[in-house]
Amino acid sequence: MEDPVLIANEGPLNGQQWVLKGQILIGRDAACDIVIPDRQVSRQHARISNTGKGIILEDLGSKNGTFVNNKPILEEVKLAEADEIQIALTQTFLFLSSDATLPLSDLPPELSQVLTLRLEPASKRVWVRGVESGLGGRHPLGYRASFRRAAAKASRPPESN
Repeated sequence: MEDPVLIANEGPLNGQQWVLKGQILIGRDAACDIVIPDRQVSRQHARISNTGKGIILEDLGSKNGTFVNNKPILEEVKLAEADEIQIALTQTFLFLSSDATLPLSDLPPELSQVLTLRLEPASKRVWVRGVESGLGGRHPLGYRASFRRAAAKASRPPESN
């Protein structure tokens, strides 16, 4: 059975993903598992725990709040498929459990743009998340290998200068 996933779909961590095993601490502090580099985010803002009762989200007394589906959370919340989590007004995440498959038509517009795949059959060019694979049909395995390379390239965090 696969573990649930958290996908950053709006904010400074856009496009990054985390597998939810054990506990995940979210905050501004470098010791957190998910670091959001913004002063609106508390040093230790929220925690997500993979428990026997499901995936639980709790706010850790943050100043600017944690929200699930645009509602502030005041106590522990059990996450459900496709819940949107917002940390302060800075970062939004999409929660995907391992139990269900989310139809692409149900994805929020921001996330569907992140997961876009574009094929140009005439030139055999492939784009994933707006990033061209750069193989231009020259790869002997065709689209499948081009897609894998483009997806791997697009899933890497952006390089910082």
